[in-house]
Amino acid sequence: MNWLKSIGEAFYNAWVPEKRYLAYLSGLRMTLLISLFAVILGILIGILIAVTRVSSRHTKSPVVKFLNKLAVLYVTVIRGTPMIVQILIIYNLIFTSPNTNPVIVGPYAAGSTRGLMSRRSSGQALSRFRSARWKPGGHSECRTG
Repeated sequence: MNWLKSIGEAFYNAWVPEKRYLAYLSGLRMTLLISLFAVILGILIGILIAVTRVSSRHTKSPVVKFLNKLAVLYVTVIRGTPMIVQILIIYNLIFTSPNTNPVIVGPYAAGSTRGLMSRRSSGQALSRFRSARWKPGGHSECRTG
């Protein structure tokens, strides 16, 4: 029971003296705000990329075709880079700027939104979701086509 008492004392010393819990709560609040705005901006980037990708099939405008190529490049680079590499790049090069999180969220939102905007019926999308196989080792694979 002595170890339990030491854990309680460590918790008390980390939170209570000098009202340290206020610093923790302030940090939590800032983290949640940055995360909220990052998700909102990431979803907006995703919607813009999805609209660009879908509309490029229905127009012959060179501007839209160029924007589509940029969107494809952006999504390919971000989705093709391991998350740990992105985290290291953001941490070491951009120094924790709050505007970097949407850069990572955008391509994933673009893929999801583009899938929702495709011409498939909801039944096809549901059957495609159900046909995802669970592979041993915790990885799932979605069949396409």
